[in-house]
Amino acid sequence: MTPTMIPYVTNRGGPLIGIEALALQGIPADELLLTRETEDQLADLAGNAMSSTVVGTCMVAAIILFSKYLDGAQDDMEVRYDAHVTDSAIAEVGDDLEDRIIGQDQLASKSLDLAELSDISVEDILSDAVKSSRYCICEGPTGTSKSPTLLCKACAHTRCDDCSNRPIHEYEPHPHSDERLDAMTFARRLKSVLPMRLAVEGFSLNDLEAAKSNTKASISPNDWQLWSKLVVKNLADTEFHFKSLDRKHQWNAIYDSPGASLRLTLNKDKAVWLLFVKAPETDNANARRRRLAAHPVARLIVEPAAKNLLEGVWSLQLPSLEKVKLEIRGKGQLVPAWEARLGLQQLPLQDAKGNSVDKIDWQGKKQWTQLEIGFHDTQCHQMDVDITGTYNLHTNCGTAMECLHIKEGNPNVSFFLDPVRVGFRGDDPFVFALDHERLDYGQERVAIAKLDPNWRPMPTDLQSSMIVKAEVTGTWLEAPSAAMTPIDAKMADGESATCAIPDRPLRLDAGQDACTHANALLVCKVPLPHADAEQLWSSVHELWGEIELQHKGKQAFEALAWITERLPALDSLKQWAPVPLGELHHDDDTSCCTRCAPSPPELSWMLRMNRLVPVEDVVQAGEYERVS
Repeated sequence: MTPTMIPYVTNRGGPLIGIEALALQGIPADELLLTRETEDQLADLAGNAMSSTVVGTCMVAAIILFSKYLDGAQDDMEVRYDAHVTDSAIAEVGDDLEDRIIGQDQLASKSLDLAELSDISVEDILSDAVKSSRYCICEGPTGTSKSPTLLCKACAHTRCDDCSNRPIHEYEPHPHSDERLDAMTFARRLKSVLPMRLAVEGFSLNDLEAAKSNTKASISPNDWQLWSKLVVKNLADTEFHFKSLDRKHQWNAIYDSPGASLRLTLNKDKAVWLLFVKAPETDNANARRRRLAAHPVARLIVEPAAKNLLEGVWSLQLPSLEKVKLEIRGKGQLVPAWEARLGLQQLPLQDAKGNSVDKIDWQGKKQWTQLEIGFHDTQCHQMDVDITGTYNLHTNCGTAMECLHIKEGNPNVSFFLDPVRVGFRGDDPFVFALDHERLDYGQERVAIAKLDPNWRPMPTDLQSSMIVKAEVTGTWLEAPSAAMTPIDAKMADGESATCAIPDRPLRLDAGQDACTHANALLVCKVPLPHADAEQLWSSVHELWGEIELQHKGKQAFEALAWITERLPALDSLKQWAPVPLGELHHDDDTSCCTRCAPSPPELSWMLRMNRLVPVEDVVQAGEYERVS
């Protein structure tokens, strides 16, 4: 908020506009017809609204806060819901839809290879991924900033010169600033070398039990039962379909299935596949099974020398929980802490009765510029990444409480405060991780280890070595039986996937009732192992389904991306095609088709301020604007 009480969007650098205000209220602005409203009117609409999503959030927050007073409330209890209520992007329609689609005889059928896996230079792919990734938030999903690009030499954060004000970081010119590649061009190349359908194997109960017998990691029997059943059930005969590419500071390819997901991340030195399973929707937010599902089940590391993006060694992560003790000691110099840099004054503390008990001198609070971290005992702990060493403080690189510490040498492990998404401030732990960037909603950080949430780097405690409790979640083991392969499925009649597109200009009809029929431009036939293999078809039991583009278009085409990304271009539509007009007459208004060209809205006249003002019929105006 600015001093004049105007909401200010810091990452965009401007005041809150009307569309953003509606989104913050939970109103689906992209589904509304907002063509005549001014910015002030949109802001007023958002300010005077109380949407069901806002009310629902308040109700859920109240239930969470007072859950301990509810009879029978437990963290692991399931939520009841109607299994027949679905939110599918495709709706079932009658058999008459097939009669309304014409022109399939003008289409030429071709084979559609959804399992193609090209041999490529993975090293070149990784190099191009770095040059085409998003260097600044202003670039969005596909853009490239025209300003020079900067790279923080401390934390490797990137920004363009126009957006490099806050946090200030330790910027220097980016080495690839003059070698940027177009994001759309790289996206097309990446999708061309990835198979659209994948299957994983080697995660049966026997495989999991065999991996468990090869480790001495501490695994709770209850966690093992929950985790192993979830993995075996969700990965048995499952099929992963390509969903989308996500361009952030790294490129990610997302594959999805009803019970699991795959994510391919392209780093500068290697490509990593992560396999996740999904917790049931009936599990509440604090259910133990949901917390176990937040961690990857397995990973595949693809080295630069590999021949394709599926070649590598699989590892399995068992749901272990190790309690370790770390020794942390302050080094270097004492510098003002973040409270002192913000200019906070002395704060009197009070007890439960309101009596003053102490004062905190924020202005005099200090912190060490270096931390020396090691294990308290000499026992060799099996950790995926070595976290011991000297960590340097980088207060200019953001993160919560400006407490980012980065380890000297390789690997570049980050040590910082990582607030939980939902909870109290006492639940926020310091974590060790390879990535300290902000996460989007729904993403979970893969932490190497977490410290006791009560620990904070107080300088008086760190003058000598301080013992701190930490948790290491998960144990990685090689999984020789695991594999991932493209799926080349065939339909019941033995045919593979096909697509039919026009090979010559279409013959179109513009007769009086031509708009009651639709000309087919594309027909795809793709085999599915069963109806539940794709959530898009879960609500369709007949032959035809219809997509409501305005509300469900994005959801539907994301679910169909594994098919549409391999479709050939419709080059024949670039050519002009003759259209016979038939018996169309335009001698009077009654001959016009109101479906294609609705009549202008009727006008009514109102007396306002001693003046006659025209007012349109709102419903008719909406139909007229949608078509025109």
